[in-house]
Amino acid sequence: MITTPTDRRTLGGVEVEVFAPGPAHTADNVVVWLPAQGVLFGGCMIRPAGARALGNLADADLASWPSSALRVAARYREARVVIPSHGDPGEASLLVHTADLAHASLSPATPLRRASQLPVRDGATLTVCGVAARFNAMAQFGPSNAHMRPWVRLEGDTAPGLFVFPFESMTAPDGTPVCLSGRYFHEFPLHPGDPPYASRMSGAWLMDARVVAAPAR
Repeated sequence: MITTPTDRRTLGGVEVEVFAPGPAHTADNVVVWLPAQGVLFGGCMIRPAGARALGNLADADLASWPSSALRVAARYREARVVIPSHGDPGEASLLVHTADLAHASLSPATPLRRASQLPVRDGATLTVCGVAARFNAMAQFGPSNAHMRPWVRLEGDTAPGLFVFPFESMTAPDGTPVCLSGRYFHEFPLHPGDPPYASRMSGAWLMDARVVAAPAR
């Protein structure tokens, strides 16, 4: 999971948290949270209730906006008032509304190449690009549990995190640049009925994945 910057301080006797969820409307957009008041200033990355699109995209990162919106929605789901930069204030439902609009804008043809662009909503169809590799997903349980699983190392990844299923869909040799299209699921269980620890350790999955192209260089 990615670590995003948070700055909490007291200004004029008011506790304020500034949270940078990742690129969305701009590369460096932030939201401002007043915990005592339950008020979130969302800025241009949070859309008002009547919005049917994401608005001005001149400086937007469409590939990252869905995951950034989900981070805000998860962190401030208890907000009593959410203030977008355009439109009337609303409730925490504006955060879910923004995440919905961001996911609707993310075409399966839009390749995700950075770890910071994950996670997105479970079941979303998307394309990820990176370098093919094989990882012994069960090595921590001893040699008898060795199970090599194909995965894709996205830009910024330092450890296995995106597994591909079904396994036969990726036969590229290790180190080969690949793009795969499939349905995204976070912490999908290794096997039906697995205990929670197995789910947590499995990372993220692309189900029914297919190689669609080599990433542009």
